[in-house]
Amino acid sequence: MRIAHSGFIRPWYLANYSHARMQVSTRFSGWTQLRVQMGFDTVYGNVVLWLGFVGAVLAAAWKYMKEQGKLPVLLLLTAVIGAGFYSLSVQMVANGEADVAKQMFLYIQIVDVVFVATVLVLLSAWQHGRVMRWVQVAICAFVIMVLLFPVVVALVPTARRPVALEVAGVGDFVYFGHYDGRDILWRVVGETGYSWQLMAAENIAYRPFDGGNSNRWEFSDIRAWLNEDFLADAFGGDADRILLAPRYVLLTTQTAAYASAGDRPFYAFHIPEYAFRGTCRAYRMAIYDKVRLPCAEVMHTFLYNGWRLGGGYWMEIPRFLDGMMVRYVSRDGFVFIRDADNLGGVRPVIEVERVVG
Repeated sequence: MRIAHSGFIRPWYLANYSHARMQVSTRFSGWTQLRVQMGFDTVYGNVVLWLGFVGAVLAAAWKYMKEQGKLPVLLLLTAVIGAGFYSLSVQMVANGEADVAKQMFLYIQIVDVVFVATVLVLLSAWQHGRVMRWVQVAICAFVIMVLLFPVVVALVPTARRPVALEVAGVGDFVYFGHYDGRDILWRVVGETGYSWQLMAAENIAYRPFDGGNSNRWEFSDIRAWLNEDFLADAFGGDADRILLAPRYVLLTTQTAAYASAGDRPFYAFHIPEYAFRGTCRAYRMAIYDKVRLPCAEVMHTFLYNGWRLGGGYWMEIPRFLDGMMVRYVSRDGFVFIRDADNLGGVRPVIEVERVVG
């Protein structure tokens, strides 16, 4: 968990600051995005980085160690590795999972220094002819891969070959309904013996969650629009096949008195793999809708199957601490919060009845 939170420092939950409404900005996120692409927020990426640092230092100092002794170099490596281990572990020991999104700052800085030091050592060795030809080729290939990977991901979309709804299984894409001059493309995110659960594969509109800046799903403008105007316009006669499905919606600490289940607020992370833990214990109430927004269970399906979340759309999950902010999946796939009266992408979720015979 700590390494997953070391991709960047982005304390999204500071929106409880009362003097200004904070919003996530990517204006200065170039290095942030590159760190994530290079795997700085993965165990494998960190192992490769630290081993590369140790190898580069030993290779550069090999002649020195033969002439002057190994102790100074080993002490240097011990100090740097020890600082990295300390900064990685002390936060969890001292503070558990609290504030982990911002308290990894020291480890992030140490990793950046280690990365720059490794690059400089390799460049120095390269300049003095101490790097073998195959190592030079490997370094060039790695740099090109890191720089081109984000471009390739952006240009090559997920394969979307729709199949007929009647033969679709979980993970398949299907067309169902028509809105704003286009057929609506859905992904099957669940199925039973009597229905399919579908989530729109792309944003079908951009709307505020609620014009009055309330994050209560049951009274939100977006719920009314989805279950009235959108339902009638998009499905016509097929609207009868869309089931009025029961489920739970999460509540805030301010609305916990209405909970029919749960005993605690829903504390959340922005890392997708950890963003939906604890929903089974969170304050929640039962509700019925034909059309809704993605919830934690749908996101679990995406993560379990290794599907890309996409980005830029609302979820139906409120921020636990206030009555104004709602969780949304950002364009880089992380899960943040924003005011309910902001514009956001809409990706509906529906449950369609199977036609027998």
